[in-house]
Amino acid sequence: MRGSEMGRWVAAVLVALAGLCAGAYVFFYVFLIGQGLVGENLSLPVGGFLGSALPVALAAWVAPRTGRTKIAIAVAAIAVALSLLAVGYLKHGLWLAVVGGAGTVALALWFCPVNRRYQYGLSVLFLGLLTGSFFDWPAWRDQTPPELESSLGSGRFHRYRLSGFLDSEELWRVDAPSGAIEGFAGKLGMAPTTAAPDVFWHLPPYYWPRRLPVGGRLYTTPNFPADSRGPDGNHYFMLLDPNRRQAFVWAKINF
Repeated sequence: MRGSEMGRWVAAVLVALAGLCAGAYVFFYVFLIGQGLVGENLSLPVGGFLGSALPVALAAWVAPRTGRTKIAIAVAAIAVALSLLAVGYLKHGLWLAVVGGAGTVALALWFCPVNRRYQYGLSVLFLGLLTGSFFDWPAWRDQTPPELESSLGSGRFHRYRLSGFLDSEELWRVDAPSGAIEGFAGKLGMAPTTAAPDVFWHLPPYYWPRRLPVGGRLYTTPNFPADSRGPDGNHYFMLLDPNRRQAFVWAKINF
């Protein structure tokens, strides 16, 4: 191995290490700041992709041409593993980190001598998964919050985080008998109401209702702040669809 080539390998390793450190900052910055703009379902996979793509691209660019494939794959594997560990530690959506990891693998393939169909195919798959994540597809079952466990029992619970750095804004879909849902509505301080804020019908998840169903009932805490943060405390707005035994809750939990 020539001295110049050895120097480029050393430089590539050092750049990869620096890129992993910088990528961690990029990941957390995009994840935290992006929550308030596009929601966690988009900010987490995009942050994971950008944070992992940075060291992959830099290391592959610096490495000798003959070693770009090896270092791109190695750095991508390390970056994706660190991203999954970080998301697991934060107890956020592991699937969203997998989506970001798919984007990193797609990027690494562009430094590999493989058929272009695989490169384009995985890139398109990543964009499709990213789009699906924004609309909460697939909708994985989440752990029921402690304050609802006694009311819902074995009911199915889905959570979509709109933001959650200090204050938390979430969308819940609850599948349970109507009596159980009405029980936790009262427990959370909600009372029947006659109209929903217009924005309620335009929230992102694909399963979210777009109109009031036949027999649907609305509940809210007093003065629900649909168009602002609102005062400190917990605020809820809920649609109960008794025919489908489902409830859709818009929750704002402010500290």
